[in-house]
Amino acid sequence: MEKKDLMFAKMRKTVSMLVVLIVMTLTASIAKAESTPLSIDDEISVVDEALEAYSAEDFAKCRMICEQNPEDPMCQYLLGMIYFYGLGTEANFEKGLELFSRSAENGNDLSQYFMGSLYKWGDLVEQDLEKAFDLFSRSAAQGYARSQYAVAVMYHFGQGVEKDVEEAIRWYEMASEQEDGDAQLNLGIIYFTGEGAEQNYTEAATLFHKASSHGNGQASCLLGMMFEDGLGVPKDWEMAEVWYNIALEQGYEDARELLDNLLNQ
Repeated sequence: MEKKDLMFAKMRKTVSMLVVLIVMTLTASIAKAESTPLSIDDEISVVDEALEAYSAEDFAKCRMICEQNPEDPMCQYLLGMIYFYGLGTEANFEKGLELFSRSAENGNDLSQYFMGSLYKWGDLVEQDLEKAFDLFSRSAAQGYARSQYAVAVMYHFGQGVEKDVEEAIRWYEMASEQEDGDAQLNLGIIYFTGEGAEQNYTEAATLFHKASSHGNGQASCLLGMMFEDGLGVPKDWEMAEVWYNIALEQGYEDARELLDNLLNQ
């Protein structure tokens, strides 16, 4: 079986689960702080000040501000980041985890996602898929796209919850609308394979294009395959070559053999 055919066959059996990277972006933190400020007046809030210090990599100032506001969930999250990763101080995993846990219990969506990721993969804590699903769900309900994606994956593969592809699609769509590239990729694969939804190559191509714009090499490679075979897009080997090369530039090495096979035809 050729490499391209093998990739299609694998997709029809199952969708490869993408590892959720535990990356807490400062942009998401600032957005969260702006939506729930501590101060009711027009002056800069404590959270905003802490986030500005964190953004400027003035971790000593951020730590000082947050330690003066130890009950604030966002401050607990920022302190967790500082101690867990040793930012401007000696790393202290235990203290970092304690702060993340307190912050998650107090409703911080970023900490809930962080702790959910640890429980899902069993990193530094005993693996507990049901607990991971609960944490992701609480974060996702607040609109955090990465948690919406994580909930979708767990429904998709029956991890910590009964498998429900329709529910997975619902959560993938929510995350996709917030431009989560991984959600766009997985949703595109569902439409490509027709697993849990009516097969729709055109919609799959649209979603792969969106995911590619976020740097997803697998999505770019899949677009190349679709142009090569004329699935949902006009058959165009020149465009297939373009997308395979984009996938390689994005670090997706599986596209190399597909490109070589195309050029040798």
